[in-house]
Amino acid sequence: MIAVATLFKNSAWIVKDFLAAVVSQTHGAKDTRLIFLDDASSDTTVDLLRAFAKKQKGKYASIEVLASVDAYANNSSSRDLPQRDTAGYAHLATLRNTVLARAASSDADHALLLDSDILLAPGCIDALLAWQQPFVATLVNNDAHLTGRLSLDPNGWVGASLNGRTPARGLPANSLCEVLVACGAMLIDRSVLDSGAMFAGHRDDEVGAFCYALRDRGIPRSVDTTRRAVHVMEPRFLDDAKLMLKALTPGVKGTE
Repeated sequence: MIAVATLFKNSAWIVKDFLAAVVSQTHGAKDTRLIFLDDASSDTTVDLLRAFAKKQKGKYASIEVLASVDAYANNSSSRDLPQRDTAGYAHLATLRNTVLARAASSDADHALLLDSDILLAPGCIDALLAWQQPFVATLVNNDAHLTGRLSLDPNGWVGASLNGRTPARGLPANSLCEVLVACGAMLIDRSVLDSGAMFAGHRDDEVGAFCYALRDRGIPRSVDTTRRAVHVMEPRFLDDAKLMLKALTPGVKGTE
């Protein structure tokens, strides 16, 4: 059993495409629990998630749509806080720890900590599971964030770091690469769920804090470069992102 855990904040612009990518996964729906936590969105994010849960009822092992009890004072996107400081990261850490605890208390053997602005190509979950690692992340490109241009350049900046300070680039293709920090779509196994490692406010962000906690426990962190996911930082990149997703794996199924 796998639990897919995702935070949302004013994500109506991408929810349908995010869910379509989840539905497209080859991993069995009956072996998948979906845990969605909304952070006091002011748009239709919750309505879209609940509509999805209603339509997909019985297909998945379970679908939970939860509401945050720790709403950030600013109602902008949780992925784009007005101040990238320890207070903002601490807020995100609280939310991430909520879904992490939910996954840990379930019967899941694994949890996929999946950001709401990541579009998975079909087969990503099974590819991650096949590595049989305690922590392995799908390779996501961060070129849009760093250069203003959406790209799947194999030599581009990616959502992983070898030193905890700068994104890695040019990781070897078709391999498992050990890194210090990875983000976006992180698969963890039961040993990590039971390790006590948690997200926390940190100058390098809450995900960095989680990865450092795993490092301190002797748990390796790796990135799978055989599969890619598309990181959609802003609505203006969405159309190009969907074209890239089709290029990665044609025939993505929808949710409608």
